[in-house]
Amino acid sequence: MKKYISRLKKGCKLHTFIYWTLLRVLMIAAFVGTAFSESATLTATVHTAVCFFASFLWELSQAMPKKSLLRFIPSSIHTALNTGLFISSFFGVYLNWYYDMRYFDPVMTAAFAFWAVLYGYEIGYGLVKKYHFSATKAMIFYAAFGVSFIFFNACELGEFLCDQLIGLATGDVGNAQFWSVALAEGTGREVSIIDAINPERIPLMDIMADIIIHSASAFLALIFINVFPYRLRGRFKYDIDYGNNKTKAADSSAG
Repeated sequence: MKKYISRLKKGCKLHTFIYWTLLRVLMIAAFVGTAFSESATLTATVHTAVCFFASFLWELSQAMPKKSLLRFIPSSIHTALNTGLFISSFFGVYLNWYYDMRYFDPVMTAAFAFWAVLYGYEIGYGLVKKYHFSATKAMIFYAAFGVSFIFFNACELGEFLCDQLIGLATGDVGNAQFWSVALAEGTGREVSIIDAINPERIPLMDIMADIIIHSASAFLALIFINVFPYRLRGRFKYDIDYGNNKTKAADSSAG
């Protein structure tokens, strides 16, 4: 336990922990406010709960075995993740911005895709650091892009299962995939980033818009890390000696 606490202190600064704690307190408030509101749905309540527990991913990763790949992911990446989880939970669900604001969901999708590529970028260089092998920048980019779509598929599958399982178990009309035309009427979900040709196509608009936006944002993230390859220079650089096929890692854990 002492070693675990020491890793947490070394890998994440105090002000970052304080910031995360504030976000988590607000996410608890979002969960309680959503769960006990008059218009509460189980889907929305589950969404806020998942966001809260997902905010502990970095602490969980530091409890994994020493050679675990997730131990190499810096806390700064999780600061971005926790911020997004808070915005999704508090503003998106509790304040109902997913329905009230037309462009809230597309913006969140784009931000998530960009973050997921950076997470994949960290995993790519984490593999280099862990196994001490040579890797071209292109290989790292392919890995980053692939990881972003693993996250995307996981989220879409989670939304599908949420609607299906909650609907079967409780009879509650889940709408995590924004498929319901009736629930969309009169809200910001009645139109998407791509307008439906007719109302029957509204259920398709959310998933197709997500695919297009995620792909575009992921490509932008690849351009960003190509222009600013922060693992190859600057304070976050990994000192990779391709000639000797060995890797030395600079300290990149600061949050």
